[in-house]
Amino acid sequence: MQYLRAQVGPQLISGDHGKEDAALQATHSKSFSFGKSGSTKMPWSRVLSFTDPFAYQSAFRSVDVELFPTAKGKFCAELTQVSMNRLWIHGAHEDLPRVCIGAVKPYGAAIGFLTRANQPAMMHCGMVVSPGEIIVNDTDLMYRRTEANCDWGSMSLSKEDLDAACQVVTGHEYAVSPLKRVVRPAPELMSRLLKIHEMVGQLA
Repeated sequence: MQYLRAQVGPQLISGDHGKEDAALQATHSKSFSFGKSGSTKMPWSRVLSFTDPFAYQSAFRSVDVELFPTAKGKFCAELTQVSMNRLWIHGAHEDLPRVCIGAVKPYGAAIGFLTRANQPAMMHCGMVVSPGEIIVNDTDLMYRRTEANCDWGSMSLSKEDLDAACQVVTGHEYAVSPLKRVVRPAPELMSRLLKIHEMVGQLA
């Protein structure tokens, strides 16, 4: 697996979401070569550090969001991304509390969760999400708010693969009712999910 570590700050911002995202993709494309074909379908990973929330939100692969810090101070975030063809994994640390508004892109399905024990809960669409719980995302508009620094993770797969994974981890299929969009798996299953997420993130 190849990897990229980069610092992304205001100097990368052109004021245009598409251009900034293209700049990130161009950096990635120049940094990797997979065999003779240079296929980007091979597994890859990268760790990006951010000092600007616009660059940070533009780097998310599975969601389109707008993110706004809610406290004064220097914005710092680190985003780890691992792509394994049918599986995308994100892990992030954010220094400042923030709100974000957006939606999961329609071609995949995703779950999200807090990755640090004993950190403050966050709000997801009016629901409290604590460590040990999983957000089962859909493509509806979502609103999230954190109250302090935050460590979170997500996993994005095809709808069929995530149905199977959710059944194993949470006891529910991915297509649960709106009242079940936040689920609490058995502690041993949640611990297994966090360990897998951590191990994959360490590949970056």
